[in-house]
Formats: sequence, structure tokens, C-alpha cells
Amino acid sequence: FGDSLQQAVTLQDAIDTLRRLVTTFAEGNTVWVERGPEISWLCSRTARLDPAAHVPNDFSILVLIAVVRMAAGPNWRPLALRCQTRPTHSGRELAPFSDLETNYLGNSSAIAMPSALLAEPPAPSSPPAPPVPVTGTSEALRQVLTSLLEHHSLPTNDEAAELLGVSRRSLHR
Repeated sequence: FGDSLQQAVTLQDAIDTLRRLVTTFAEGNTVWVERGPEISWLCSRTARLDPAAHVPNDFSILVLIAVVRMAAGPNWRPLALRCQTRPTHSGRELAPFSDLETNYLGNSSAIAMPSALLAEPPAPSSPPAPPVPVTGTSEALRQVLTSLLEHHSLPTNDEAAELLGVSRRSLHR
């Protein structure tokens, strides 16, 4: 997936590749760009997303940010966010982006960026680390938590169960 995006000539090319790949891997999900003269939105719609399901929404936003960072650099931040979900009950939003203007319950998740970034080439990447085989639920949870802690706060039990595709009871066991 990442190798295909890295072969793009511009960020727009990478997004076009992402758009094609997302429909292959996630039936009914879509990615597109809403172009504006100064500001563009990189959008993602997750099919049949429950407005209370924050993990898939947050994951989509983090993927979109990672794609833009290919051209904008590792510290780039979106100008604003849109979410398919409602705000969390705890007030804990997608950290470290909780200070951004965010609209909720939209028809897509999206990040705002300068339109000029779409013409920028992706930066060369370093070779990826070899994948570590997952041997069970606890190892899968460890990998998910490690990746989330880089960009997000610790998930709730319900979010961890949702990420792993198991019930909360199974997660507790």
C-alpha cells in the first residue's frame, strides 16, 4: 500500500492511487479531494459508520494526515478537521489535533490543507521495518496500542475491542 503511494509523482497522484486502493480493500469506502483555490479538503467516507464509532473515524483521519505528510513533512498539521462521528462523551478528541476547528456528524471525515500541496512530490522514504508476525490477540492489541500512542491517547476498552474485532467480554478474557 505504502510502496504504491511512494511511487507517485505528486501528492495528487498519491491521493488518486489511494482512492483506487481504498475501494479495493474496503467495499463502499471512498477517498476524494474537494479542491479550492487556496484550501482543499482530503476526504474519506467510511460506509455504514455508526456516529458513535470514533476509532474508524480517527483511523481514517490519521491515514489522510499520513498521506499528506508524504509531501508536507512529518510535522505537518491539518488546517481543520471534519468527522463523520459526533464528539466523544469524555471530551477526548483526536489528539494531538484537538485544538483544530472540527465539524462533526458530516457525510465524510476530512482534513483541510493548502491546495498548493497537491502539486508537491512525496519525499523519499526510508525502507520499512520488517513486519512482526502477530501471534495472538494480546500481541495484536500490543501492536495497535503502540501505534495509537504515537498519535492518539490510550483507547477505551470499547475502542480496543472494536479495533481488534472482538467483543468487550472477549477482550477482558
